[in-house]
Amino acid sequence: MADGTDPVIEGASPEEIERRLAEWSRGLDQKAERYRAMRAATDTVRVTESTSDGAVSVTVDATGQLVDVTTSAAVGRRKPEQIGPLVMACVRRAQSRLADQVGEAMRHSLGTDPATERIVEGYRHRFPEQVEEPGGGEQAYLKAYDVEEDDAPRSRPPARPPLRPADDEDDFGGESVLRQL
Repeated sequence: MADGTDPVIEGASPEEIERRLAEWSRGLDQKAERYRAMRAATDTVRVTESTSDGAVSVTVDATGQLVDVTTSAAVGRRKPEQIGPLVMACVRRAQSRLADQVGEAMRHSLGTDPATERIVEGYRHRFPEQVEEPGGGEQAYLKAYDVEEDDAPRSRPPARPPLRPADDEDDFGGESVLRQL
């Protein structure tokens, strides 16, 4: 090797070199196919979590990114300043379930191997398990944001006043200028 020759081909016949290169190429193709299968297995993973009363529901994809947020009528019983912390509590809980979901999908399509387990461990590190508290962990987020839980329904805010007086004389006839075109 001191002379710069590759030990894989040193002293090998041209046929042996060709065989080794073909074997190496097949190995690379197999690895590439395996990574494509891993990607396909994880691309379909979605995890959804909701508040205990169903007011907020969120869905994250395999990367932990928020892909959907929905609210129900129960959100009307919450104070506005509670909604953000509740969304974040649901997102964190959904993300913490990703390691198991991704691991299951990968094991189902690829089997168990060290690479799969390293990937799952990376998910566990990136999205640690959330400690459940009464109320589904929502109480901790409300406390963290200094928001008190209030189960009493809120009354509706007063209706907004009209944006301009009814006797508006601006030549738009009470409509948007775009609607007149």
